[in-house]
Amino acid sequence: MNQRQPHRPLASALAMALSLLVGAASAQSLDNLCGCKGHPKSLGGFDLRDEKTWPEGSRLDGTTLFFALPPDGVLVFDSFKGLRKEGDNRHWYLRFDRNADNTPVSILVAGDFELAGYVDMYLDGTNGGGGNQHMFGTGGAPGPGGFRGGDGAFFEVNDAKQGGVGLGPKGGGGGTAEPLEHGQPGEFPGNRDLQPLIGGSGGGGGSSTQAGNCSGGGGGGGGGAILIAANGKIVNNAAIVADGGHGGGHSNGECSRSGGPGSGGAIRLVATKIEGGGYLYARGNRGSGSWKPGIIRLESVEEMALTNHRITPTPIRSSVPGPLFDPIPAEIRITAVGGQTAPPKRADKEGAVEILLPKPGKTPVQLQTRGVPAGTTVEVTMKAKAGGQVLSQRGELNPKNCKKDGRCTLVLDFELPTGAWFAEASASFEAP
Repeated sequence: MNQRQPHRPLASALAMALSLLVGAASAQSLDNLCGCKGHPKSLGGFDLRDEKTWPEGSRLDGTTLFFALPPDGVLVFDSFKGLRKEGDNRHWYLRFDRNADNTPVSILVAGDFELAGYVDMYLDGTNGGGGNQHMFGTGGAPGPGGFRGGDGAFFEVNDAKQGGVGLGPKGGGGGTAEPLEHGQPGEFPGNRDLQPLIGGSGGGGGSSTQAGNCSGGGGGGGGGAILIAANGKIVNNAAIVADGGHGGGHSNGECSRSGGPGSGGAIRLVATKIEGGGYLYARGNRGSGSWKPGIIRLESVEEMALTNHRITPTPIRSSVPGPLFDPIPAEIRITAVGGQTAPPKRADKEGAVEILLPKPGKTPVQLQTRGVPAGTTVEVTMKAKAGGQVLSQRGELNPKNCKKDGRCTLVLDFELPTGAWFAEASASFEAP
């Protein structure tokens, strides 16, 4: 059957890898849904009760265990048991230290995956900072695979009246000074099938109209993204949370406004059976009000096992598990801006390349692609860190600028003023 399938990779600046393939994950079968049975990179069986089973690089802070993510964001286990020791009544949390490219999290389990009550897994975006008489509110950090919120405006400090735009393909607009408005909420930028896996966009920063005690709040960070695929059961009696963060408050309601919330992220569960009475959340603004949610997708061979969880937003359900990873590795990297080599890591690991331009004028932005066909239209967006200015251009990948290995180069010229800028890039195309 040669039906063309839509394929819409979103590659955000500086190497958000769109294929997280770690082995035979594409060669999926009902007895090996995770593609990880007998995988050479398996970390063995994880059991929260046994410190010896914790992956290398894990760190404990109180009752929060942080997993260190490898560069591709993929953790492979023989089994995964988030269980408390007998007699331990404490509330435990599982979190992830973002890697350099802020990739989403993928947990592949050859056996069963289980979270017992009071062992919650969090990939939420943080709240935007509140403005005060000395400083604007800073944008909240995202969950893994999500995008940072925009900074608030503070006319006295960053010479801006309009808040910074939230990062990500659908980052919220900065709050305006005329009329005086809050930062806008971020929206979820991904597809219903969660291919590729991507987190939520950040909220826009709040506005400021004058000097003095008049600073805007920062936008909330977007919720992160996680894939959990198990050959056996996924049993969740706790909570898996990929909420977007709240927007930060303003310092003075007469002349400034709050930041917008980050959008919810993405949760995808794939297993023979999904059961338990726990929670799955991918809400915007941490569920306060009907803000922009992310997507939750449940794929279970035994379809009757999909109905027990308490879930927001309403999930997409399927009894036919789809491929775990995007079958076509695709990537976009911003490699230089204004003659400056782009940083080797994203700005603060929070979702975009940050460049400081010392002088105004013509600014070439160079990007390189991998796995994106020649002829594809690529969009580059420059977002001012303060002041709310957003400039976008589109360009087509010319076959003359593509190598035999499938890598292409594109340069687009922008007229930019001095200051700090975030650079993002995205592309859409159909797979043959």
